[in-house]
Amino acid sequence: MTGDRGQDMEIPASQAGKPSLDVIFHFSPDQDLYTASCILTGLCELSAAGRLRMTVTPRVEGLSRLPGGGFCPFTLRSPETDGISRLVLDLSDHSDLFSGELLEWCDLYLKRSYYRPDIAKLAPASRGKVRPFGLNYACRSRDMTVRTLGVAARALLGAGSANRGRRELLATRLRAIYQFWCTPPCRSFEHSPDAGKRPLVVYQTRMWDPAQAGPDAEELNRQRAELVRALRKTLGDRFVGGVIPTPFARAQFGDIVTRSPVRFSNYIAFSKEILIGVNTRGLYQSAPFKLPEYLASAKCVVSDSIRNELPQPLKPGSHYLQFGSVDECLAHCERLLSDADLANGLSRQAWAYYTRHVRPSEHAASCLRQACPAAFE
Repeated sequence: MTGDRGQDMEIPASQAGKPSLDVIFHFSPDQDLYTASCILTGLCELSAAGRLRMTVTPRVEGLSRLPGGGFCPFTLRSPETDGISRLVLDLSDHSDLFSGELLEWCDLYLKRSYYRPDIAKLAPASRGKVRPFGLNYACRSRDMTVRTLGVAARALLGAGSANRGRRELLATRLRAIYQFWCTPPCRSFEHSPDAGKRPLVVYQTRMWDPAQAGPDAEELNRQRAELVRALRKTLGDRFVGGVIPTPFARAQFGDIVTRSPVRFSNYIAFSKEILIGVNTRGLYQSAPFKLPEYLASAKCVVSDSIRNELPQPLKPGSHYLQFGSVDECLAHCERLLSDADLANGLSRQAWAYYTRHVRPSEHAASCLRQACPAAFE
């Protein structure tokens, strides 16, 4: 790797068990900590349980550089067999973009936006390495924050760049650390089906400036605005939410700006007790972070179609109700508000999916089993 050499930090395993795996996270100075926060939380929880020993390092062999952003490369080593496996997590929104160098470097490439027609375009040797990663969202734990923020801060603040001014680089990386620091703890998202729900519908969403987010943003904004207006008009005070009040949203969609909390931790605390959550696609057909957030709070999910493939499918009619039009979305919401048995069943299915496949420790364990089935049981 070129650039900052940084400092390694080992995240100690609990003495309660013998670690079955050494996990080395190759941390880039340009790492998107916010996007990687959930999987890092899960790995730290497994480390605390004594199931692995984790090290964070800015060094890597076999790559010219670490790409940063939403790419997370790991080296996995079994202490018993000394077997080594290279794992990459690609957490990008884009289903058609890959890191060619990471694909060549790794043994397994888990892609968040896994869309089979785009995978089919890869060369056969690369295609066989790519599998779906699953749902991702931003969360953290106290243990993960304490044990990783130090090395992250040193790498983010200490690396130089030949192409950007030092002051601009420092400001960008400070913003990245602050965004990560404001991410709520993973357990604060959770609200079991037995904890009680308010009979409301929530849909709070972001509008994207096409000049910054690309050509997909304009159509996405139109769809979201249409849905917010219909939900407000039809459900009245049974609906909460709207558009997050960014400067762009205030200028273009001022009539539907939300009156609900928008600070991340306040929004999660407010929304997790609500019975029904409406979900729509993210940029470039990605699954938005709000979908796993809804599952964590055992919401009845009303969603448009989920295009990208998941390791364990979310089944329409079982885990969520799927809509193909605004009118169908409204009908599903009305039905759930009036049918307690249907709502209770859907809530429990959402909670079961979350606890088995989305909760950070379970999701991280699933990724490791795929990469090292013999070493991580």
